[in-house]
Amino acid sequence: MDEAPEARQERRPSLIQSVRGWVKAALASRPDTTIKEAIEEVLEEHQEQAGDALAPEEKLMLRNVLSFGDITVHDIMIPRMDIIAVADDIEMEELKRHVVEEGHTRFPVYHESLDRVEGFLHIKDLFPVLAGDQSFDLKRILRPMLFVPPSMKIIDLLVSMRRRGSHMAIVVDEYGGTDGLVTLEDLFEEIVGDIQDEHDDEAAIKDIVRTADGVFEADARVRIEKLEQVLGVDLLETREEEEFDTLGGLIVFDLGRMPEVGEVVHHDDSGVSFEILEADPRCVKRVRIQMHTRPAAAPPREAREA
Repeated sequence: MDEAPEARQERRPSLIQSVRGWVKAALASRPDTTIKEAIEEVLEEHQEQAGDALAPEEKLMLRNVLSFGDITVHDIMIPRMDIIAVADDIEMEELKRHVVEEGHTRFPVYHESLDRVEGFLHIKDLFPVLAGDQSFDLKRILRPMLFVPPSMKIIDLLVSMRRRGSHMAIVVDEYGGTDGLVTLEDLFEEIVGDIQDEHDDEAAIKDIVRTADGVFEADARVRIEKLEQVLGVDLLETREEEEFDTLGGLIVFDLGRMPEVGEVVHHDDSGVSFEILEADPRCVKRVRIQMHTRPAAAPPREAREA
């Protein structure tokens, strides 16, 4: 039976004291170690002692906080092909249908193409139009969009969004073209995990779902780092990580071509196979993952890069 939150709360002062001691010991034994590295080391070496006082969600959140400063906008952005936006010349009736179908509250607005995003629409700015108090003029009610490079750290983006009161940003490449989109929700999910709102499909909200013992289904856009963490395997042991960022990229890299639906790709380094569930001529969309060997915990990425 799970321990009551009140009981766990009472245990935390001793846990904090223990963690403080562990971190001090790690720093003392290796003077060149940073506080972040020491905390990560403590989480690895003392996970059994901390396990009964920290819920799994709390431990995951702590790890996410530690890695937050290392993640770039490119790592978490919604790719260009998946951006849901509207043209600046859209008619009101079509816009209303679009809002109802998509269930979003904010939409990037572009002129002629996604490479020319002019701002974003918040649907609450349509209320006066719907009430008949003013005529529909999309350009007049546009809100300014934040534009950021893909190399920007998400912690810096969070600061910029908070300062400007913005909830989304367009990621632009070196030529000024649209590369992707990042929302405030995307940033928060890097710490607390997937956030489900009233418009999300409960079955589709998670990008990795365990369907049976040793079997998972995943969105092909899931990041390699997250997939390794969930599966407990190292998928990049003998590969240059710069070649790809996602599960779909790994599969295409291994094959050297786009896979077909139903095709099974074997990843020899990890003993994992990937079955293509959904794909089109341009990209892999959804994958079934089969574990053929008992996974061992994947080492921290810093240790693998050392």
